[in-house]
Amino acid sequence: MSFADQVREELCELPIKHPCCRQALTAGLLLCACADAKKAVRLRCKNEVVATLTSAMIRLQYGKSPDSVMTGACGHRYYDLQFSSPACHRLLTQIQAEGALPEEVLHFACDACRWHFLRGAFLACGTVNDPHKSFHLEFSLTGEREAEFLSTVLTSAGHPPRRVERNGRIGLYFKDGETVEELIGQMGAQHVIFEIINNRIERDIRNNENRATNCVAKNIEKSI
Repeated sequence: MSFADQVREELCELPIKHPCCRQALTAGLLLCACADAKKAVRLRCKNEVVATLTSAMIRLQYGKSPDSVMTGACGHRYYDLQFSSPACHRLLTQIQAEGALPEEVLHFACDACRWHFLRGAFLACGTVNDPHKSFHLEFSLTGEREAEFLSTVLTSAGHPPRRVERNGRIGLYFKDGETVEELIGQMGAQHVIFEIINNRIERDIRNNENRATNCVAKNIEKSI
């Protein structure tokens, strides 16, 4: 299991205390969904645990049981969900509207709502590197307006993202260890966060040792 999958599993197991937070989480999970003129909503999950949580949230929020089809090959599995909901179709239309403001669309009712939305968005389109290799957390989206919407939420949470475009997708990413640590922690993955903190401390100690060694070597060279 990859480190990103560990984060996803922990985020999927977290309880939800308030209806407003459940609504925000569901909106995040549906951020990358698409809807047609007949109010049919479709989305793809890359992880079975995420697909299970998304289906449960759709049932609670919209009273619909989505049809689920597993597809994929060569070791890659995808879970395609589809359901019909005028209320969800309206939400997606508002999110994808030009100049959409998250506070007006989602009506964050408590301080935790914003982080529940980001938790859902990470489960839908986010990934994070193993901190033993590098610090990198990224949200990957296909639509410009969804990317702008998510970027606004991240900025309002105090973490304006960097942006990159590759292979027709828009990436909103972070490479700073402290930022990655805070984002994952605020989204609720407290067990995983200790591994990131320990790794960052180890890196700082190693970097300080390397700087001290280089300084001593330079001083010896000058003395000689």
